[in-house]
Amino acid sequence: MLFGPYVFRVLFRLSPLPHGLTFMLFRYTLRPWIAVRRFQMPGRAMLHLINRTLGEFGRDVSCRNLPHLSSECKVLADRRVVMVDDTAVVLQAYIPSLTVATLGQAKFVLHDAQRLDDLARQVLEHKPYAVLLDGQLAQDATGTDLARCLRHMRFRGHLVGFSTNPDAFKDQESQCLVDASVVKEFAKPEAVVGALALCLRVLEMRRRTN
Repeated sequence: MLFGPYVFRVLFRLSPLPHGLTFMLFRYTLRPWIAVRRFQMPGRAMLHLINRTLGEFGRDVSCRNLPHLSSECKVLADRRVVMVDDTAVVLQAYIPSLTVATLGQAKFVLHDAQRLDDLARQVLEHKPYAVLLDGQLAQDATGTDLARCLRHMRFRGHLVGFSTNPDAFKDQESQCLVDASVVKEFAKPEAVVGALALCLRVLEMRRRTN
């Protein structure tokens, strides 16, 4: 890596600026760039990870080229985002874009026959920064039901409604449990992940100011 901890200690000591300003400069300008450079995967390794994850939900789909994402998606770099859905094909549609956007940190959970509390524990095992909740899950469960379980288990990360139905999280209880919602489009995963990145950026800014 170009910059190491020793180099930053030297720059910190030699800077003519007050230490507080030097720290702020490092934190908000250099550090995000270094984090992305440090954890970015080579293209082949990323494709291998994508195809291995796709294979976990069926072997009839493969990815040959990395998706092209908007610059807004950089906010997701190295963030553990967990997507929950009851349809394997939908998970497969978003595996390439979310995997690239998060630099390989995204996780995908299929809801099949698990009880909601078991599903919530499965999600929390990944220690997510944000959870994407399908509006309608298996066994007549909803994303709001899962959000309720996660909040009861003291999850304090971001819960984002992620449904093809724009009204899935409009009721009063959903709005109390879920931080925001993004309409999920099966045919436009790159654009939707860009919208998700903007949504999470706004949520993070709100959290810092509260």
